[in-house]
Amino acid sequence: HTFYLPHGTWFDYSTGKQVRGGTDIVISTDSTTWQDIPIYVRDGSIFATQPASEGNELSLRTPLLMDVFPSTSRVATFVAYDDDGHTYAYEKGGYFRQEVSAKRSATSTEVALHAATGSYKPHFLSYLLRVHQASAAVTTNGATLRKFPSETAFRSSSEPGWVSSADKFGAVTEVRVAAEAREQNVKLSAR
Repeated sequence: HTFYLPHGTWFDYSTGKQVRGGTDIVISTDSTTWQDIPIYVRDGSIFATQPASEGNELSLRTPLLMDVFPSTSRVATFVAYDDDGHTYAYEKGGYFRQEVSAKRSATSTEVALHAATGSYKPHFLSYLLRVHQASAAVTTNGATLRKFPSETAFRSSSEPGWVSSADKFGAVTEVRVAAEAREQNVKLSAR
């Protein structure tokens, strides 16, 4: 299969490989299982996921995971939305809607969780921001956020904080913050 990938920097989500756009891409897929359908994420994007085993019935312990690919040339945006999923209460304000944006500069990346609208309390109690860059310090609304000593310590906790590591895309800083209706500004400093 051949398709055109528009100009820009892209990431193959399954392998982490960086791909330059502006050209045709040739891929092969298994048309029997369709388990290898490619997903390309553009630099300057926010890509939300949830554990496949959870489906739509997520527990309160499951954070909303957002892969953030910050760019100096584009503002990455995403809208987190939740409602009860069963009634029409959303028509009367029974929903949670929060805009998220991210922008990288030469020395830092700022992720803004804008003030939420709606009266619904979301099923997720926290956001897990997986920002694809190295960081030396992280603050939330100007206050220093706790750095966990290891990935194991970070994963075994549900408290706000951050940890640096690497994944298939390269350096990554994972930041956990509470899912709140108020505005939050998360700043990841490179130095």
